[in-house]
This record gives sequence, C-alpha cells and structure tokens, in this order.
Amino acid sequence: MSYLLPALALAVVAALAVAARFNQMKKLRGLEARLRAQWGRPKARERDLPLVAGYHHALARGSGAPPALDDRTWRDVDLDAVFVFLDRTESIVGRQLLYHRLRSTNESPAGLAAFDDLVELLRRDEPTRIAAQRALASLNRSSCYWLWSIALEPIEPFPRWAVIYPLFAVLMAVSLLLIPLVRGFALVPVLGLVVGGALRAKFGWRLVPLADSFRDMVTLLVAAERLGALEPLPPQVRQALTTHLPALARLRRSAGWLGRDQASSADVFGFLIEYINLLFCADANTAILSVRELRRHQEDVHQVFQAVGELDAALSVASVRDGGGAWTRPVFAQDGQPAVFDDLTHPLLDNAVPNSLTLGPPDGLLVTGANMTGKSTFLRTVGVNVVLAQTLNTAFASSYRAPWLSVASCITPADDLQAGKSYYQVEVETLVAMLAATRSAGTRLYLFDELFRGTNTLDRIGAATAVLSWLVRTNDSDGASVRRRCLVIAATHDLELVSLLTPGYAVVHFADRLTDVGLHFDYLLRPGPTTTRNAIALLGVLGAPPEVVGEALERTERLRAASGGSLGVKRVVD
Repeated sequence: MSYLLPALALAVVAALAVAARFNQMKKLRGLEARLRAQWGRPKARERDLPLVAGYHHALARGSGAPPALDDRTWRDVDLDAVFVFLDRTESIVGRQLLYHRLRSTNESPAGLAAFDDLVELLRRDEPTRIAAQRALASLNRSSCYWLWSIALEPIEPFPRWAVIYPLFAVLMAVSLLLIPLVRGFALVPVLGLVVGGALRAKFGWRLVPLADSFRDMVTLLVAAERLGALEPLPPQVRQALTTHLPALARLRRSAGWLGRDQASSADVFGFLIEYINLLFCADANTAILSVRELRRHQEDVHQVFQAVGELDAALSVASVRDGGGAWTRPVFAQDGQPAVFDDLTHPLLDNAVPNSLTLGPPDGLLVTGANMTGKSTFLRTVGVNVVLAQTLNTAFASSYRAPWLSVASCITPADDLQAGKSYYQVEVETLVAMLAATRSAGTRLYLFDELFRGTNTLDRIGAATAVLSWLVRTNDSDGASVRRRCLVIAATHDLELVSLLTPGYAVVHFADRLTDVGLHFDYLLRPGPTTTRNAIALLGVLGAPPEVVGEALERTERLRAASGGSLGVKRVVD
C-alpha cells in the first residue's frame, strides 16, 4: 500500500509526458502536411511591405550608394506585386532578404550560380527542405521585422552611472554571506529587494526594447544552428550559417536571459527567479554585458542574419520553380552582343500570351499599337524578367540570352505634390538622370511609355525623337567621357516617330479588332507599325452617346485630310 501512491504519481507523470509527446508529434505532422500542400503555390498572408523593405533601405543608407534598382523603376514595373507572388518564405528574415535580392541587380553571374545550386538542392531533397522550413518557422514574430536593426544600427553603450548595477550586485552577495556572522544583516534581503526594485524601475525603460530584440536574436542563432546541421546542404552554405556562431556563444547565453518569457514564470520557481533578479539587478547587469558583447560582434550577427535569410529566399525560389509555370535559366552574353528573349511571359498573368524580341542591332525597339493592346504590359514583362534573371537566375521564358543590364524606366511618372513638381517636370528630371547615367560602365536597358505625354504634340515628338535617337548612338564621345551602350524599348501612340527614328529602331505593334461584341485583343507582337486606332471606337463601346462618337469621327477625318494623310491609319472592323 505504501508504494501505491508513488507508483500512481509516476504513472500520471508518464501519461502526461506521453500525451505531451503525442501532441508535439501531431503538431509536427500537421506542420509538415501544410508545408507539402503549400509547396509550389503563392502564399496568401498579411505582409507589411514597408517593413519588409526596411532591411534593404538600411543597407542602402549604410553604404551611401544608390540602390541597384531605383524606386521609380521598382514602382513602374510593379515589383511589389511580383514580390508578393514570389514570396513563399517561411520567415520574416527570409522575406527581407528576398526583397533585398530583388533590388540588388548588381549581383554577379558567379553569385547567381551558387544561389541556383542551393535552390536546386532544396527542390530535389524534400526532407532537407522540410527540415529547413521547420527551423525557419520560428522567425515569424512581428518583432522580427526589426531584427536587422540589432545587426546594423549603432549600439550605444550604457552611461557610466550604470556601474552602480554590478556594484550593487557585489554588495548584495557580500551582505548575504555576512548574514550568519553579523547580527542585523538578516534584513539585507528585504532592503535589497526594495532598493533593487527601485533600480529596476530606473533601468526598466531600457530593458523593454532589448528584451524583444535579444529574444529574436537568440531565435535567429538557434535557427542558424539547426540549419547548419543539415548535412545535405552545400559545405559553403553550412559554413556561412555556423562560422560565426562560436563567437556569439556568450552573447547567446546573456541574451537568452533577457529574452526569457516572463509571462510563463507565474509559479513558485518563477517568483524565486524574479526575486533573485531584483536582488542582484540581474536584468540590468546582463543587459550591460550583452550590449558590450553585441558591440564587439555585431558583424557576426549580421552575417548569420544574411545566411539564414538567403537560405529562406532560396526556398522561396525553389517553390516558384515548382509552381508549374514555364521558366528558364538566363544565359549572360558579353557586352555588345544582342539581347534575345524567346516566349517572354509575365508571372502575374494567367494564360499569358508569350512574345519574343531581339535587341541589337538595332538597339532600339519602337512598340506601337492602339489603346489597351498590351504595350505597357509588354514593357513591364521585359523589365520584370530582366530583374528576375539577374537576381534569382530565373526568367519566365523559353530562353533568355542577354548581356548584364542595368534597368531603368519611365513608364508612369506622376506629379510630386510635396516637392511642388508637375508631372512633366518629374518626367524630365527622370530622363536627364537616365541620360547622365549612360556615361557609367555596362549596358543599360531603358523602358519608356509615351515619352513627354505631359506636353503638346509638336514638343512631344521633337523631344522624344531627340532623346531616343541620342540613346542608341552607341559609344559616342561626349566631351571627355564616352557614352555606353543602351538598349531602348519605347511604347508610343505617335506614329510620326516611326519615320523619324528608323533605322536606329525596329518597329513592332500590337493589333486590335473592332467586332460586333466590342474590341478584341490577341496581345501578339507583330512586325511593323500599327495600322489601327481605337480611341474613338472605345468611346462607342463603353457607351458614349452616338452623336459624340459621330462628331469625333468626323473631326478626325477632317484633321487627317488637313495633315495630308500623316494621320492616316485605319480602323479595322471585323
């Protein structure tokens, strides 16, 4: 009978342990099932894109150099939406590194090849992929959006008066040792608790932000350790993950104390820990030690942050490649060789119509066509694929062969109300900067949509002709400098540019047809200039009064006759 209660207690403990283990395994199986089901598919989730971009912009500020892909081109090509499509990462750190990679079109072909090797390993090896995703899933707390700051921002040392905290801890330790020897010292623990609480209150405002940052940093280091233990990963990847961990061992221990979950300490043991914490100012002393260690090893933390994020970005690209869309690896040609893109499609379009083009020679391409035929989408398709080729080694095409290109665009300029600049001024300033950039090394790709649309027809045609023809005059001497090669794709409604810009520009068009049920577009690129206009037809299709449509047609015919036929394009009716 005396053994019955202990045996029963042991049985209850064993049952609870088995139940806990069973629940843990059940959650693990559920997580793995979810990861398998989501693989190859876009992830629908909340994303704070300004916070995702925070790491990239912090790096750009720190280096003092302009970003490889400027903000205007990023917006023009709608790369925020493309990023959302590509983002299949498991962690916020991975999201930030994927965003940074997309903005870093100055990556080298050798760096892309190493990244591609990691992507392909994760595609082939499902157990390694699942293990990596499990390790990364812990880095999804919202506070992780600011984890980069602990690796990049200057860490201010504590003020000199903070020496009071280690001195107080030493005083408390000596006083406790003297309790058996000196009468009256029995009150020391009580007095120490009061004074320690007051000191904690003075220091507490510094501990709150540190607690979140250090907790997330410890989570990062644990994830790096788990990822580095995955043997199938390439040695250079495992080395990048684990090389800096030994130097961070002390920081990991002290940061672990600061980042502990105090909400789970509401038991006898937890109260005892907090009592000791107040008596010896443990939080403050640990914070002082941790900040000192972080100032010494901040670059080590940054290297671990980058290695973990890069692996997660590679997971995301592997999922995109397994998503079922047609893609290819780019082949990078030497400067001066043609750029050849076969069957380009836009990754965001379902059932996208593929189009092919070659730039060089000539280095310019004039894209004509009526409204809504697909000119602007075509510009974005080219821009997106060049960016993805040079950052993720992935192009949505059947083949891609081109020199390494610096991409810039002027597709959707807008008024800058805060700076007091008109639409036209913003556009001109953008173009002047693009013209100046032709003196830098490398081949440039410029994408234009309706240049100078903010001014009158004569000035628009004259200015557009001058700018576009100047850009494709390769290697002209310009004073003391030499202009570099530019590949230019310009979409326009102004058919007068066709005769003014050839032979420096090839001319293509997108067609449309007006049928009994409305306008029809096939989005296929065809050689030669467009032969149709649909602006007036679109008025009728969308419900404008017949008398308005009739008068518009009549006035257009009179203008065409007055211009001697220079406006002579026809409207095709099926």
